[in-house]
Amino acid sequence: MGKADDTYLVVGSGPTGITCAQRLLELGAQVTLVDIGRTCEGDRVELVRELRSKAPDEWDEASRRTIGSQTLPQDGQGPRIKRVFGSDFPYVHDQEAMITQKGTRCVTSAAVGGLSNVWGAAMLPFRAADLSAWPLQLDDLGAHYASVAGMVGLAGVHDGLESLFPFYGEPLSPLAPSRQASWVLGRMDENAAALRRAGLQFGRSRLAVRRGLCQRCQLCLTGCVYDAIYRTNQTLSVLKKHPAFRYMSGAEVLSCRDDGPGVTVRYRDLRTGSVRDARGTRAFVGAGVLSTAKIVARSLGAKELRLRLRYHPYLLIPMVLGHNETEVSTERLHALAQGFIEIDDAAISPRMIHLQMYTYSPLFAAELRGRGRVVASLAPFVLGRLVAMQAYLHSDDGEPVDMSVLVEAGSARARIILNGALSERNLGTLAKVRRKLWEVARLTGMVPIPRAHQIGAPGEGNHIGGTFPMSARPRDLESDVLGRVGGAQRLHVVDASVLPSLPSSTITFTAMANARRISEAAAALD
Repeated sequence: MGKADDTYLVVGSGPTGITCAQRLLELGAQVTLVDIGRTCEGDRVELVRELRSKAPDEWDEASRRTIGSQTLPQDGQGPRIKRVFGSDFPYVHDQEAMITQKGTRCVTSAAVGGLSNVWGAAMLPFRAADLSAWPLQLDDLGAHYASVAGMVGLAGVHDGLESLFPFYGEPLSPLAPSRQASWVLGRMDENAAALRRAGLQFGRSRLAVRRGLCQRCQLCLTGCVYDAIYRTNQTLSVLKKHPAFRYMSGAEVLSCRDDGPGVTVRYRDLRTGSVRDARGTRAFVGAGVLSTAKIVARSLGAKELRLRLRYHPYLLIPMVLGHNETEVSTERLHALAQGFIEIDDAAISPRMIHLQMYTYSPLFAAELRGRGRVVASLAPFVLGRLVAMQAYLHSDDGEPVDMSVLVEAGSARARIILNGALSERNLGTLAKVRRKLWEVARLTGMVPIPRAHQIGAPGEGNHIGGTFPMSARPRDLESDVLGRVGGAQRLHVVDASVLPSLPSSTITFTAMANARRISEAAAALD
């Protein structure tokens, strides 16, 4: 790269890396973003481009099936993964990534935009109570929440959730709720006082979606043809036009060496296979929790790191409405989360529980078809009453996953071994969540379907982090408040790896705000 001592090096184009790069550019810095940068297959891109020029009702059925095909087992086994436009390009599968999983379901990405290609766009901040054991206060993140909300275009409404989760700035106009969601939210509004006494607060979902682009084509969960759902690729396209920004793709970062007046990032050029160095003032690593752990291990010169991986215990609960909404399969609607419910009940957990409500999606019909002819024949009668509830617990309600990073001697190759299991305490808390939904069914108009719930394995959904938790007085493999591990002064971890805990509300908003805070504070040191 030549002389680049005045350049900041950012690793990864996912949410935290892009947030970090944008803030550094705002501060007047030179920034080089180093990224593996895989992209979707060309034929899929061409198909999406063609469909984008049409209205959804002009799409042919074969094209709709192609971009809406979903769920592919990794390497023929293990968990199903969320595809985008029928492709699994966002993922690096376990064999390639050298990850061994025992009881866990974690994924990693090497794509441009990382896992923002497949996320659900739901965004909530953390509360002051959530940060009680952190070395930060909510005021340290407030301005950064506002900036991130402006960057992604956070849409929502002022409602009952605002007493728990304030908006940092005025929200964009939200997407219209589906008819099923309107009925449920109306039912809960009628019973709001009783629900509050039962420990529930609720409201419309908050989504990083641009309403003006959304065509309500129902395919949100399989990739947005119209690019209405925020992906970091959108911000990257803007950054590429900045004269102080350089995007270096096809580069796999191996390590970051803090060597006094600057930092050296060693990377493998994936086009030639050669190993090269890039020099800069500081390095900011936001490669995703698993990939970041490998980079930190090599950077510390460690043969093995033993870490604790935190995650959101997760539960999917199919629910039946007390109202049948006809013709849902032809309704123009979005299929992202329609509403949020927060449960604050000490009899279940001392920590708040977050739920997201999903109404009709073509995936519901596909799931019924996959359960045999008899179940599939019931689809016309049940789809109008069927909704899905995702429940997330605080990371402290689950046992951390044991994580080992093993670096091969004389080689840059590193293997990750994950070993986790659901504890009896964890399972008991999830069972209490189901019972709670039964108890308030009359108030919400939703009844859990008996024995139809699915409990996620540790790490499922990629709500993971906390491997290098921030501490005011870091020890061992903890990081300081600027994400620095092991005494390094110019190497900053900026992704969810440094979050000390994972409160149940969505992770991405806080991870991005914290990355922005770290980059701003680190730049001030120079």
